[in-house]
Amino acid sequence: LHILGQSKVGVAVANPMNTLDVEGSLAVGASYSGGVTAPLNGAIFEGSVGIGTSIASNTLDVGGSMAIGIAYAGQFPGPTDGLAISGSLGVGTTAPANKLGINGSASFGTYSQIIAPTNGLIVSGNLGVATTNPMNPFGVSGSAAIGTAYATNTIATTNSLVIQNRLGVGTDAPDAAIHVSSLTTTDIHIDGGLGASLTVDVDSDQHPSDLNFSLDG
Repeated sequence: LHILGQSKVGVAVANPMNTLDVEGSLAVGASYSGGVTAPLNGAIFEGSVGIGTSIASNTLDVGGSMAIGIAYAGQFPGPTDGLAISGSLGVGTTAPANKLGINGSASFGTYSQIIAPTNGLIVSGNLGVATTNPMNPFGVSGSAAIGTAYATNTIATTNSLVIQNRLGVGTDAPDAAIHVSSLTTTDIHIDGGLGASLTVDVDSDQHPSDLNFSLDG
């Protein structure tokens, strides 16, 4: 069938408004047409679909922007060659509980082609928590708590760090609450401006509290 000029074709439509109007469903492809029922007022394509591109290399190729969701579709332009989603995005999950839910691992930056640890995250650049300008690989603007009991039950004081167990500086096997170790020099510098002190607070529980200085252990 060859239709010339600016004619319009209506399939089950008496007054088509476009070059092709179809009232009902549409199936395209040798295996789909005449063999598979398309969803009501929907379309199914056996091969690839290109939107905004004449070369479709995938099941769906979009040459431009895309908007998903009732609030965005037909209302707002998506970012250039990007995607705008008004609801939630699930990666590896069909029921994301947040705007972005990832069931698995994630990697960012030059690490994007490296396998991250199971259900973990790797970032090649700086990561900022409550800050938009982290100056180090990990920057936290505020407080932090480390440890199973502290992380979920303890509110750290402003701009401070609380650790449930031990802190090792220069050692990966601390044997005390704070263990500082170095092969060259080990310094603890207390600078309090007008006043600085090192306090050993002896409790009333009869347990000894000592400040020891020893040579060669």
